Amino acid sequence: HYSTCENCSRVAADLQYAEHKLALALSELGSAMPPSVVAEEAITGAEKVRRKNAAKWFRRALAAVAGVLLSTYIMENRNAAPKSDLVTQMVIPKCTNPDDAMAIVTPFLNSKGSAVYKGVNAKFITIRGVHREVETAISRLDEYESKFCTLPDPGQPVTPSAGK
Repeated sequence: HYSTCENCSRVAADLQYAEHKLALALSELGSAMPPSVVAEEAITGAEKVRRKNAAKWFRRALAAVAGVLLSTYIMENRNAAPKSDLVTQMVIPKCTNPDDAMAIVTPFLNSKGSAVYKGVNAKFITIRGVHREVETAISRLDEYESKFCTLPDPGQPVTPSAGK
């Protein structure tokens, strides 16, 4: 349109002339900062951009790990036995050391919240778990003690061993 319209062609020519003068002025002007400062600022700016990108990816990875941990926690607690299903029972071993008794019963306590504790005076153990697991653990401890902890009959005299 400006090629046929006299007013528009004059405005377009003035605009081209002003643009040309500005380009010449900018090319002669040059930078006010020395080249070493320009290079240093460019390197610093690039390093800042790199650090910002690295931090952004690190935050994303951290959020992803947090999401995985949260979902794992939720899934684990969804399958956990309610605390009301847990029973606690104190057991006094007949002849087994409480540490050994704990080692015997621990493999049978598999549900969430199950545990075995040694008593304060180390003469008893406390077993906590689902009823079925506690009963199994106590029966295994009883089996062990019936097999390996036979007490001599009080009516029988104790005979010294042959090596003494």
